[in-house]
Amino acid sequence: MKQIRICLILALLWLIPVFTAQANEDQGAATGQPCLVVPVEGEPLGPVIEGPAVPYRMRLRNTGNAPLDLLTLIPGKGTRVVHFPKTISPGKEAFIDLELKTLGMPGKTPRGVRLRCNDPDQPVRYLPLVLVVTPQISITPDRFSLNGSAGSLLEGTLVLKGNLNQPLELKILETQLNDKDTICLEKMLSSYALHLKSSPAGPGIQRGRIVLSSNYPQSPRLIIPVMIRALAPLQALPEIILFEPQSPEPGDHQAASLQAPVLLKAHCLVRSNDGQDFAIRNIRFKPDIKGILTRISPVKAGQLYRISISMPEASKDNILPPVMEIHTDHPGCPVIETSLCIKK
Repeated sequence: MKQIRICLILALLWLIPVFTAQANEDQGAATGQPCLVVPVEGEPLGPVIEGPAVPYRMRLRNTGNAPLDLLTLIPGKGTRVVHFPKTISPGKEAFIDLELKTLGMPGKTPRGVRLRCNDPDQPVRYLPLVLVVTPQISITPDRFSLNGSAGSLLEGTLVLKGNLNQPLELKILETQLNDKDTICLEKMLSSYALHLKSSPAGPGIQRGRIVLSSNYPQSPRLIIPVMIRALAPLQALPEIILFEPQSPEPGDHQAASLQAPVLLKAHCLVRSNDGQDFAIRNIRFKPDIKGILTRISPVKAGQLYRISISMPEASKDNILPPVMEIHTDHPGCPVIETSLCIKK
């Protein structure tokens, strides 16, 4: 009898691992989860010519052992979701059909879709997409930006080229520039050249635009920004000089205990914009300020100088506000005026 009991106990001990393994296997199947995989992601598409929308299919794969539910899709700028599957079975693939806008979106523009699904490891996933769009009309460079010395003639040229199968025709529609500025639209073999000549003017920044009309129905008007920046032969930077109290040197307890007068310090740079060498002769203040000191240091001899200015804090009451005159030997700019103020 004892031998039978021992045999039964041994049989039960042998069967326990078998039943446990089977139970774990059944539990694993019951707790299976989906896994979202995007085989191709973020690769640039194109180039395509600006115009009609471009269709695109984005492939998704479920490598898990449970159905993958696509809950919501939020498209990015210039992207429209045409169709997407609600569920992807385990081990299967499916596609999201998108429509990518191109009109008015030239260049390398990021697109994409934000997806929310039941994958526990990535419940929210951004699916990036980049589309390269060639504009119907290429403009190189894309605007006029002329820089030079005041009083000199500034000029520039843009090249405009049509990228459609039909020949490009352009005309000047309107301009918002100085009346003395001249514009010329020249037709070339396969493109146009737009020339701009700015009349000599004083220092300052002039902004405007040139509007062209084209025979492309989806690009009937081209607006070209214009910025003309005429610099004085010599320039002081900054234009308004700001004085600040000098902080005591670290560890200088003796100076603090003696209550030395607080100095206000500032500095500015004077540079040549026309390439001509110059020198600073002297510096004057209007009205005159007592106790003010200046020091001129060449940064690049003949082209760039640094002016350091210091004065006792007690003198600040005399500033209402003063003007600093920088006298030079430059024939085109003998005097530069700049304002002074104190940081409060």
